[in-house]
Amino acid sequence: TYVPERSRYKIEAVCAMDTLPLCTADAFVIDGPFQGNPAAVVVTDLELSDDAQLLIAKEMNLSETVYLRREAEGVPRFGIRWWTPGCEVDLCGHATLAAAHILWSEGHVSTGTAITFASKSGELIATPITNDRIELDFPNEGLPKNVTSILDPADLGQDRVASEPDTVSLICHGLNLEASQLLEVCRNRMDILVQISPADFAALEVDMGALTKLRDNRVISVTTRGGDGDSFDFQSRSFAPACGVPEDPVCGSAHCFLGPFWARKLDKDVLQARAASPRGGELFLTIAHDRVRLAGKAATTLRGTIIVPKC
Repeated sequence: TYVPERSRYKIEAVCAMDTLPLCTADAFVIDGPFQGNPAAVVVTDLELSDDAQLLIAKEMNLSETVYLRREAEGVPRFGIRWWTPGCEVDLCGHATLAAAHILWSEGHVSTGTAITFASKSGELIATPITNDRIELDFPNEGLPKNVTSILDPADLGQDRVASEPDTVSLICHGLNLEASQLLEVCRNRMDILVQISPADFAALEVDMGALTKLRDNRVISVTTRGGDGDSFDFQSRSFAPACGVPEDPVCGSAHCFLGPFWARKLDKDVLQARAASPRGGELFLTIAHDRVRLAGKAATTLRGTIIVPKC
C-alpha cells in the first residue's frame, strides 16, 4: 500500500510516542455489554499529570475514566483516581466496578482475589461474589447525621419548610415539576436526592440547562419507589451536568446515598435498584451501618492503546 512520504513521517512520529494500554467496560449491566454505565480503565506505572489525565478523559468522552497504579509489586492494592470529561471526582462506583473487572479479566490480579483501592474517599474493596457479580465496599453517604433536608418530606403535612428555596426553584425548573410534586429533597456532602411519585418519574422531562445552574453538588438523583409487580425496590436517574455528564447511565456512588435513604423508607437493609436511564442497569445493595455494599456485573467492550499527552 502506497503511503505518501509526508504521511509516513506523521505515522512514524506517532509510533515513537509513549502509549498506554486502555480498556473500556460496561458496569452494572443487566445481562451483557452495551448496557449499564461505560468507563475507560487505564492501568499504568507512569506518573501522569492531572492535565494528562483530564485530556485522556476528555478524549474518551465517557462519564468516567479511571486511573489505577499498583502501590506495591505483587500486592492487589491500587491507587485509584476518577475523572469525568470536566473534572476529577472523589468517588465513583461504576468506574470502580469496571476497574476491578478489568484487573481480573486482563490478568493484573488473580481471579478470585479481593482488590483494595486507595482513594480520596478512603479504602474501597472489590470482591468477586456469586452470579458473576462484583461487590464493592463503599462508605455510607446517607447517614442521618450527614444528610441535610432541603425540602421537608410531603408526609409531614402542609406546612413544609424549604431550607434552600432557590435550590428548590431550580430543581422544579430543571425537572419541570411543581414544588408540591417533590415528595422530599435532601443533600449529603456531594449530592442532591429528589424523591417524586412513580407517575411523575415515568413522565419526567429534564431541562438540563436549568439543572446546570445548581451549584455545590456533584450529582442530582431523582428517585421513586418500585411498584408492586416490580423486581426492584426503587429506581432512579442521575444527572451530573456540573461535572460535564448530563445524565449518568448508572451512578454507583449515588447509591451510597440512595440505598440508605430507601433502606429507612422501606425498613429493609438488602435492596435491588434499577437505573432507569436509556441504557438501563441494575444494582444489588446491602446497607451495613457506615458502609454500603454495591454489587453488579461488568462486561469488557474495548481493548486498545492511547497516546500519552505531553503535558
